[in-house]
Amino acid sequence: MHRQPFLLAAFSFAILAIGARGVGASGPYVYHLTDLGIATGESASYAYGINSSGQSVGYSQDATMMMNPAPPVFQASSPNGLFTPAAANLGAGYGYAINNSGQATGFDGNNQYHAVRIAPGQSVGSAGTDLGTLGGSLSQGYGINASGQVAGWAYTAGGAQIAFRTSATGLVSDPGTSLGTFSGGNTSFARGINASGQTVGYGTTAGNFRNAFRTSATGVLSGPGADLGVLAGRTDSDAYGINASGQVAGVSFASSMMGGPSPHAFRTSATGDLTDAAADLGTLPGDMYSFAYAINDTGWVVGDSGGHSMLQDGTTMYDLSTLMDASGTGWQLQPMRGINNSDQIVGSAYSQADGLYHAVRLDLVSSPEPSSCVAACVAGAGLLFRRRRVK
Repeated sequence: MHRQPFLLAAFSFAILAIGARGVGASGPYVYHLTDLGIATGESASYAYGINSSGQSVGYSQDATMMMNPAPPVFQASSPNGLFTPAAANLGAGYGYAINNSGQATGFDGNNQYHAVRIAPGQSVGSAGTDLGTLGGSLSQGYGINASGQVAGWAYTAGGAQIAFRTSATGLVSDPGTSLGTFSGGNTSFARGINASGQTVGYGTTAGNFRNAFRTSATGVLSGPGADLGVLAGRTDSDAYGINASGQVAGVSFASSMMGGPSPHAFRTSATGDLTDAAADLGTLPGDMYSFAYAINDTGWVVGDSGGHSMLQDGTTMYDLSTLMDASGTGWQLQPMRGINNSDQIVGSAYSQADGLYHAVRLDLVSSPEPSSCVAACVAGAGLLFRRRRVK
């Protein structure tokens, strides 16, 4: 006599759980888009990094191509916050990475273009934020780890572009920060750094090709195993991100695109290089090329596949635009640039409403695990029903 209400409740729960996956998503994950906004006086914004609390970093700029554009605004949000509050505006500059303490790096935009390390409560130009150079005119910060070490590149007095890694509180100009070059090369560029200090980027070789590198925690490009090589058939590679275990993400390509293989995203193992067959991530079906721009500690990668914003979850590559709930309506996702360990993703998207590019954050609202939960709940309901019948 009491079976129907009980079963109805069980199946209603299952349907509600499935419905929570969202409208429009066609893959195993569902993401929700949040517009981070654009700073007042600017006409575009871009997000490049996100930390464990959901703080996003990037910049807003005047994209109108006017003769006297407004200076760019270095931006860092509050946890899961936006770029529009005044507190998110850290002065003229470009933001590229943020650690879990809220320290951010990038470079200033006050016609000096020096790498900066900005702590919570500081802004571009605050005392101690300018990290200096390797003796030349410019420097830029692209990665920052938990302790505050910054990685990037700077000009030397002789005009060479060289990768650097600072100490946790030190400057680019301090002794021992230069990561040098590969043997026979003359240029290097660092893009990322993990908690141990392993640093990634690219260096030129004797043949003037680019090769991705991963240094040891205290090593340089000339150190053993730093050169990660290239994917099969390619001549060049570039590393963009590294996770806690040492997995590296980036792209490998052929210098001559005429008849050569197309650029492919890669992800190495923790100690491996690009010669490993599994390093090549391929592309989305029908796409000609792919790039990987960021990686989290579980090995999820975000980037670009044939102009589509892509997510690779360790086994499968997805077009992020097919994983959006209704919040994605009216937006054209651009290649994403950052991902944290909660699988929150940041980058930019084109708004069909105002015709501008906006920094956005994508929050994971559903994954395959809830489906398993639904099945378990229904199975559990059935088991309880059977027990009630026995009684």
